[in-house]
Amino acid sequence: MVFAPEFNNTDFPSGDQYNLANIFEDGDNPSIETFNSNEKWTFSILDQLFEHVVKVFNGNQTNYNAWGHSAGAQFLHRFIIYQPESKLNIAICSNAGWYTVPEKEISFPYGLNKSQLNDSTLTKAFLKKLYVHLGEEDTDANSPSLRHNDIVDAQQGLTRRARGRYFFEMTQKTSGNLDAQLNWVKPQEVKDVSHDYKLMAKDALQYLQAK
Repeated sequence: MVFAPEFNNTDFPSGDQYNLANIFEDGDNPSIETFNSNEKWTFSILDQLFEHVVKVFNGNQTNYNAWGHSAGAQFLHRFIIYQPESKLNIAICSNAGWYTVPEKEISFPYGLNKSQLNDSTLTKAFLKKLYVHLGEEDTDANSPSLRHNDIVDAQQGLTRRARGRYFFEMTQKTSGNLDAQLNWVKPQEVKDVSHDYKLMAKDALQYLQAK
């Protein structure tokens, strides 16, 4: 069964509510004072939705897999980082525009400084099965809606492919520094595909069906 939650513009009017999941009142200016309780996070919807579906269909499923493309991939990788004890099993994050990278020197939303995350939560997040899924040709630095500023450009690069590569490289480094097991995977980049959600979804299917 496939379900697609709709985060509409009325209830989730900005990137703070969707891409950044309402973790902070203003995700670009995080602080302890504006850090929301987790029941207010947009992430909290997913497990509730899963439990509702299982109940409605009288199922016996204990977990679910998820795929997100572009902004959806932003939401999904942050979901794993912040809620590693969710019932999510496998996540495929395709062509995210930019990332919350597991590095402490950079402030949230681009890194973990001011993120209110601790090493224990991050270590649990690394145990999840997350695929950093990239299109080989997603290299247009002028792509519409791709965020650019002095911080993210200098940190992660100018294109989605470069940023995905950087995210995974730093994840490997951080997990090593924590002596943590890392179950995140960067598959071979999808050949001849740019920022095309249909082609990325078709390729992602093999990972969604993995055991």
